[in-house]
Amino acid sequence: MFTHQSLKKGGMSFRPSLRTWENMNMEEVRAELAVSEEDIQAGRVYSPEQVEAWIGEMFPHG
Repeated sequence: MFTHQSLKKGGMSFRPSLRTWENMNMEEVRAELAVSEEDIQAGRVYSPEQVEAWIGEMFPHG
């Protein structure tokens, strides 16, 4: 997806980043976990089969 966007639009409009738990302080970790807990309590959870189906729809050609 990032490669496709880069080629199509001449570059990304944002800098992709991925923060690991080791790069976060305790307050940031607690905030991330609180969001996850809210999602679970609100029923925003998916089975592995649902995720697989969604990915298959997003990327039909593998």
